[in-house]
Amino acid sequence: VFIGTPLLALSFVLLWFPPHDHESVVNAIWLALMLTGVHVFFTLVVNPYLALMPELWTDEAQRVRASAWMTAFNAVAQVFAFGVVGMLIANFEHGFAGIGDGFKVGALFCGAVTLLFFLPTMIFIRETPHTTQKEVPFGLVKASLVTLKNPAFVPYIVAGSLLGAAQVLVVETIPYLVKVVVGKGDDWAGYILTGLVLLSAAFIPVVERLAHTFRKRDLFLASLIAFAAVLPLTTMAGRLPLVPPLFHVIACCVLISPALSVGLVIPRAILADIMDHDTAITGFRREAMYNGMEGLIQKIAMAFGFWAVGELFGAFGFSSEEPTGIVLAGAAGGAMAFCGAVAFAFYPLKK
Repeated sequence: VFIGTPLLALSFVLLWFPPHDHESVVNAIWLALMLTGVHVFFTLVVNPYLALMPELWTDEAQRVRASAWMTAFNAVAQVFAFGVVGMLIANFEHGFAGIGDGFKVGALFCGAVTLLFFLPTMIFIRETPHTTQKEVPFGLVKASLVTLKNPAFVPYIVAGSLLGAAQVLVVETIPYLVKVVVGKGDDWAGYILTGLVLLSAAFIPVVERLAHTFRKRDLFLASLIAFAAVLPLTTMAGRLPLVPPLFHVIACCVLISPALSVGLVIPRAILADIMDHDTAITGFRREAMYNGMEGLIQKIAMAFGFWAVGELFGAFGFSSEEPTGIVLAGAAGGAMAFCGAVAFAFYPLKK
């Protein structure tokens, strides 16, 4: 974390400062290099950062609470990114203090904020003492195979990846749904998505309390089933009699927000349990490997979600004359969530 954070911030800032102020091959190479740097250094920072959770919090309630706080701050960060950074980009369109434009101003600001907010982790958080459990003898290939042999990890990663792909499908579809079906401007899509994030954040304390009463397994399974039911309904806006399309979309967002809150809070605590189960099987602490495998597989699934949106829109249309692709995107997302629920039903840990 200490090594990677400055490099992550630097690569992100440099992404917005290409060598030339016009289109060029050099700029394309620069973009590719800086994007690679952002992803590599993000992994270098976030993987060990997340791997700290099972070490620092061994109690189930503590893990849920830590995950809840992480989710809450993530929600604030998303609103902050869309709101404050958007204002910087708009207000400094022509530059500030010699900085070329608002995007560059925003990039410098985000880089500084990244350094500032990772400082407490680097200064105050200490890992648990080194033990032989951390001396993992596996190479990359064997470590990956051992991870996939964990009977708790496979149902979890299949369910989480399918849910991530389903969320991508619907989030990418909502702007078209709002503009084409509801008849509102692009700004309304932003309002609805921001409202969904804030409403989901408001349910975080409720989710934390529910985790004291119900098993995390049952809560996550219920959220998958809720997504399977509501996502297809969301893109049916304008097709139900007597229901105004805008009200329909907002109502569906309200309905799905508790499930989204569960889906944001509970998986991190579930993964910590899975890591503990791996230690019981292998005798080693392999948190970083699990975070890495989760990130890789879920990114592939989310890329599939982006691809699926394009295919559905291209094949079935996304215009006011032919909106079938928009409707099918919700149905496809619901089907993915349902398959995720079926997979997670085989999750063996009764926690």
